Amino acid sequence: MKKTLSIFSVLLFSLVFCVANNFAQQIEIKIVVGGESVKANNVVTPEYPPAARAVRAAGKVEVKVTIDEAGNIVSAKAVSGHPLLREASVKAAQESTFVPVSVDGKPVKAEGSLVYNFTLPDEEKED
Repeated sequence: MKKTLSIFSVLLFSLVFCVANNFAQQIEIKIVVGGESVKANNVVTPEYPPAARAVRAAGKVEVKVTIDEAGNIVSAKAVSGHPLLREASVKAAQESTFVPVSVDGKPVKAEGSLVYNFTLPDEEKED
């Protein structure tokens, strides 16, 4: 059996965070192995970069990730989203951890994506 499993079906669940710097952020986790969603131990919320806030950059950033047999992110690459939000999203993904995945009792790597949705507070949005 191949040790790294590709995602054939995507099960989506969301975690919603509000952080100290007053922006709302939704994080979608799209990682499924053997029909089961991979559970997060700790999903890190990215900092809202000052340069991105200054130009009112907002929206979704998708980060493709590979999780090793211990549940750690071993690779993360932003594949979409505003350029000023990508680096913070990749850094947060790299710091996140997941419950180790096993198939037939054997630890396996998993691939999927984390989607960070940066939203400015209403008072910072343009009219």
